[in-house]
Amino acid sequence: MRIKEEGQYISNSRGIFVKARQLLCSLAVGQEVNLGKRTLGKSSKSKHYLSAYRCLKTAELLVVVHSKNLASPCGNYKYRWQIETMFKAFKSSGFNMEDTHVTDSLRLETLFSVMAIAFVIAYDIGDEYEKDHPQTLKKHGYKPKATFRIGLDLILNWLMNHKNKLIRELKRILKKASGYWTGELEGVKNVV
Repeated sequence: MRIKEEGQYISNSRGIFVKARQLLCSLAVGQEVNLGKRTLGKSSKSKHYLSAYRCLKTAELLVVVHSKNLASPCGNYKYRWQIETMFKAFKSSGFNMEDTHVTDSLRLETLFSVMAIAFVIAYDIGDEYEKDHPQTLKKHGYKPKATFRIGLDLILNWLMNHKNKLIRELKRILKKASGYWTGELEGVKNVV
């Protein structure tokens, strides 16, 4: 779980509380450090395992609370963030799933499955587009438009104006996916 490092106090190795930003000011860009078991917050009595990472692109500090024997907590957090990105697309950034009135669990499961497939297709199309048209990062270090959103906008445009382009892209994605299923893509090992 990520914690907000702004204004957050963490005990140092001597047990003295210091702000997270101050405690980790010497952490180099791209470096991850495991802080071990520390007290988080001045009023807390419990200790938690903490790790920190200084992001490569933005030099932003990432501090996570994790279980004891996790190999790369900050590296694993990236996977969780991808899930958060998908949920954002499901909700406010594209599919507006909260507007559905479906309550039957089987129908909801089908809806989620279709949305997950649509998300992957939109993300892949956005990713391919960004290879030829890289976005300029804003001052805060983030892209002006999410990769998924670019893909979704392209799909909607092609659906209205260029159906042949949409069909070509869907065929490309199916060909790519079939490589995963059969294990024919480079670097794919032990495909179940």
